[in-house]
Amino acid sequence: MFCLDKNNFVNIEKTKMSEEKKNQLYQISLKVVLYKDDKILVLRDGKTHSEEHKKPEGWNLPGGRILNDEKIEEALAREIKEEFGDIKYEIKGIIESIKFTNSDGLGVVLYYAVEYIDGDIKLIRENRELKWLSTSEILEGKDIAEWMKKAIVGFIKKNELENSLNNWKRTQADFENYKKRQAEARNDLIKYSTENIILQILPILDNFHASVAYIPEDQKNNPWVTGIMHIKKQMEDTLKDNGVDEIEAMIGDEFDPRLHEAVSENQELVEGEKNKITKIIQNGYKIGERVIRPAKVVVG
Repeated sequence: MFCLDKNNFVNIEKTKMSEEKKNQLYQISLKVVLYKDDKILVLRDGKTHSEEHKKPEGWNLPGGRILNDEKIEEALAREIKEEFGDIKYEIKGIIESIKFTNSDGLGVVLYYAVEYIDGDIKLIRENRELKWLSTSEILEGKDIAEWMKKAIVGFIKKNELENSLNNWKRTQADFENYKKRQAEARNDLIKYSTENIILQILPILDNFHASVAYIPEDQKNNPWVTGIMHIKKQMEDTLKDNGVDEIEAMIGDEFDPRLHEAVSENQELVEGEKNKITKIIQNGYKIGERVIRPAKVVVG
C-alpha cells in the first residue's frame, strides 16, 4: 500500500529550503489519479495553477490546494466531490510527490491513486470535458503534459509493485492453505490407519473376553489364568492410551442407535422396536465422540 504522512513530508521538505526562501509561501496541492482497471479519468479545464501545469487545451488531473489545517483525506474527499459529485471510491495511497516553484512561492504536489468503485460521475465546476483514458493513451498522447505522463508512469510502477505484493501474499496464503491441507491429510491418514489397526485388534480382545467369561471359579487364581488376564488388561490399557474408550452398555439401559446395534441371539440384525437392552453380545468402542464399532446388543 502506498503511504506518506503529510506532516512528516512537509517538515522534511521545509528543512531543505534555503534561508532566503523560508519566508516564501509554501503550498501543498493534490492531484487525483482516479482509475478503474486500466482507465484513468482525466478532464479539460481552463484553469491553470503554474507554468509547470499550464496546459489549458490539454487533459488534466483533478485536484487543488490543501486548505489550512485540512487533513489529506479531507482534502481528497472535498476535491473529488467538487470535481465529480457523490461517488464511491477507495484511496489506495500516494504515488509520488513533485516540488515546484511559482510566483507565489515554493510548493509540492502530492499525487494520489484513488480507485473508482461506483456512482454517477458528473461534470462539475469549470470542467469542460471528462474522459476515461488508458495509461497507454495518456503516455502516447500529444495533448498530454509531461508532468502528467510522469505521474502516470509513477502510478503504473506503484500499481505493478502493489500487484506483485498482492500476488506474493496470495501465494503465501495458498502455500499456508496447502500446508494445512497436507497436515489434515496426514492426520486423517494416521487416524484412518490407527482405526484400521484397532479394528483388527478388537476381535482378539473379544476372544479374550469370551475366554475369561467361562473360567471356572476355582481356576481364577491359577497362574496361567492370571497371566491371560494380565495380557487382556495390557491390551485394554493400550487402546485407552490411544484414545479408544469402551462404550458403556448395561442390561436395562435404553437402546441408543448412535451407540448400539440391535441384533438377535444369533447376531442377525433386527428392528429395534423395543427400547431396553436385555443382553450384551459384543462390546463397542469409540475414539472421542466417533463410534468406531457400536456395541451389539439384544433389545426386548
